Amino acid sequence: MTNKKKINKELELYPSQPDLRKNKDINSVAMSINPHTSLLHTKQNNAYKPSMPIVPSINHAAAYTYDDVHTLSEIYQNRDKGFTYARTGNATTQHVEAKINHLEKGIGCVSFTTGMAAYDALFFTLLCSGDHVIASKFLFANSISLLKSYAHRFKLELSFIDITSDKELKNVIKHNTKLVLVETIANPCTQIPAFAEIGKLCKKHNLVYVIDNTITSPAAFIPKDVGASIVIHSLTKSITGHSRALGGAVIDTGLFDWSNYSGIEEAYKKFGSQAYILQLRKKGLRDKGASLTSSQADLIAIGLETLYMRVNAANKNAIDLANFLSQNKKIISVLHPSLINHKQYKFAKKYFTDAQYGSLISFTLADGIEPFKFLENLNLILNCSSIGDNRTLIIHPASTIFAELSAEQHKEMGISYNTFRLSVGIENVNDLINDLSNSLAAL
Repeated sequence: MTNKKKINKELELYPSQPDLRKNKDINSVAMSINPHTSLLHTKQNNAYKPSMPIVPSINHAAAYTYDDVHTLSEIYQNRDKGFTYARTGNATTQHVEAKINHLEKGIGCVSFTTGMAAYDALFFTLLCSGDHVIASKFLFANSISLLKSYAHRFKLELSFIDITSDKELKNVIKHNTKLVLVETIANPCTQIPAFAEIGKLCKKHNLVYVIDNTITSPAAFIPKDVGASIVIHSLTKSITGHSRALGGAVIDTGLFDWSNYSGIEEAYKKFGSQAYILQLRKKGLRDKGASLTSSQADLIAIGLETLYMRVNAANKNAIDLANFLSQNKKIISVLHPSLINHKQYKFAKKYFTDAQYGSLISFTLADGIEPFKFLENLNLILNCSSIGDNRTLIIHPASTIFAELSAEQHKEMGISYNTFRLSVGIENVNDLINDLSNSLAAL
């Protein structure tokens, strides 16, 4: 007879989500050392042996079997931990999830093929017809587009508001409001939310508080510290840094009680604090299939090792470049949270650790200057749509990543035809200053 294991209603983590605090196979001391150090040192099988590699091997297996014929059934029914089919995770994606979960102080993390796939899974597993969503009006264009698609097809209500204070939020919360969504620093014009005030309102009204931490990364900001229920990432950006991998992740911080949330299916509520992360993996990952591959996960893991070093270097460069650009007469506006004239400068000083104000700068050329001529004059800085890369990247938002938005939406977001977004990398800052200086001088 099968010796059935009793279902644990408070499963600490989904089978493929290790707990860095307890699982020595991952890292027995991870919780007692600096997060920067934990990204580099991951022990396997309890201790390094002379013949073992110092980095995890890539696991390409698509399916799994077990010596005990009952084990697979136990895993499928959430009575045991283990892998079944790579669409829901494997050892390589698990390694990355565990690292990110640790950095974000979470209770569970699920990875996806891209940041947008993570958003799709988030909306799919949290929202039901008739729900009301409140989001930052400064949200990235693709995120707005996806939300509007859900609203159109699944009858959601949407409110896009100014999140730099809690005034508008107080006025738009309804009986059917389910979640509030913000980014740590808006792309491209660097608006910063009133994090703590929003967190208090979400707690008061029992709302899921979602913070996109892509631009700052956990090296500079921890959303859980301001009450976030869910953290979302495009792993492609600062987490990876080297433009060789796509990925996304959703982290449950453990601050939201899922027991009475209407979007959680009854089958998962019995798992208590792990109810949502389990539903996300089963319904958002398994059923929709946007699974991170082992090869991409391994490339992301490589980037993670140098996260703190890279973010620190890029953010320091950004401060220098923001000050340089502010002094040029051909530029009429520079937006970076390190600048004292930034509207949310006090928020930046309060929330971002060790002067980590982000590597994103927005600046606007004076009227009459042709923006594409400025781009043509650059020799080192790359015209590219990504952000958070080791290389410094620039883009003309109005004609590219925000081209689908109306002129009115551009105005609301602070984007004009002469606005540029600069994603600062880790090059020598003097080389970057020289490239910008030469391009401006040639106009």
